[in-house]
Amino acid sequence: MSQEPTETKTPAAPAPRSRSVMAVAYLATMFAAGLGLVYVVEGGRPSAAADAQAASAPAGEPMKPAQPQADLTEVAAASGEQIAALEDKTQGLVAELSSVQASIQSLEASLASIKEDQVAMLEVERNRIASELQALASRQDEQAAEVDGGAEGLPDAYLEGALAALGAVSTPDGLSVTMAESQLRFPPGKAEPDAAAASAALAGIARVLKDQPGLRVVLRGHTDSSGDAEMNRALSQRRALAVRDAFIALGIHGGRIRAEGLGEAQPVADNETPEGRSRNRRVEVLLLEVRGSAEG
Repeated sequence: MSQEPTETKTPAAPAPRSRSVMAVAYLATMFAAGLGLVYVVEGGRPSAAADAQAASAPAGEPMKPAQPQADLTEVAAASGEQIAALEDKTQGLVAELSSVQASIQSLEASLASIKEDQVAMLEVERNRIASELQALASRQDEQAAEVDGGAEGLPDAYLEGALAALGAVSTPDGLSVTMAESQLRFPPGKAEPDAAAASAALAGIARVLKDQPGLRVVLRGHTDSSGDAEMNRALSQRRALAVRDAFIALGIHGGRIRAEGLGEAQPVADNETPEGRSRNRRVEVLLLEVRGSAEG
């Protein structure tokens, strides 16, 4: 029995239809990827879900379209939250700035109020001092008018003799007794005399004043020309007031005594020599008689 030759079967080539299906699947995949890219571009950001779907989709299966609207909704929601947070922070900063501005305005108002109060206090104090100075000047003017308007000269020879014994000399203003600096023992540049020396030097004049209640006293302080003229005038005023206090301590009523400082304006000797300057440093006691009488 003859055997027929055995045929070797070779694999069949892929049918044209199978190749077409694969090509279509490939094109569909590429189309889906392109469509996802378009969604990403139009939606504002890449779609991770679309890319994952395109990568994992089996060949030959149509890819489900991506969901760009859902992604946009998520982005819009996240952006809205961020915008709301920024608005909250902005409102907080605005409120804090308003608080700082209010604090600054309050501080400025407080400073302005303090300044106004200080100015008002200074004005009150200045007015008070001016009133006191005016009152003092008025009292001195009244005393001067009383002395100058009622002067009649000294009453008799007895009084003139008593005053002459004290070293009184006649001047156009009346009888004057000069108290030298050495008699009152004023320290250099000071207005406080030695109490015992001043009492001894003024005791004789005080007795005359007690015996003659119609007499009034004008004390004139003098200095040399050393130093500032205004300071010298002030020093001479203080020395005249110190002599007035000494007379009061001896029992003479203060209303009978007026004190004034002339400084270096009326020298009686040359200020170029030590002896002349010493003579110019003095307190002149001017005695005047006025109408009426006073106690002490």
